[in-house]
Amino acid sequence: MKEKIFARKVNEKSLETIKERIESLEHDVQRIIDQERVEREMRLAEMEVKKAQNMMEYREQIYSRPNREWHLSKNMKDDIREESKKEALGEDYVEKKLKKSAFGSQAKGGRFEGKPSADSGQRNFKSFRGKSRGGKR
Repeated sequence: MKEKIFARKVNEKSLETIKERIESLEHDVQRIIDQERVEREMRLAEMEVKKAQNMMEYREQIYSRPNREWHLSKNMKDDIREESKKEALGEDYVEKKLKKSAFGSQAKGGRFEGKPSADSGQRNFKSFRGKSRGGKR
């Protein structure tokens, strides 16, 4: 849809009055902007003072906490899971884990990791990990 363009004629005298009005308000606008800047700086200063007070008051509690670890590798996560399972389930878990590992990955229901036999028709899926569909063919 096309929009119509209108040509308007504005009186030069009314433009001058509007311009003067805008220039007169410019000082007020600048004063308001300065006030807002000062208020923001005061807010930030109050936050820093509050933070410093809390650091002084609760210093021992803050520094007694262990450091946070945000990035864990997959192996580290698996180790933590294993340790927590061992703690929760005790020796029964360790014995079950040893039995499962003795039967291999097929007992777990995982992928076939051994060499395929000629009559089985299965492929060694481990060699295809990380490859695209075209790379697997």
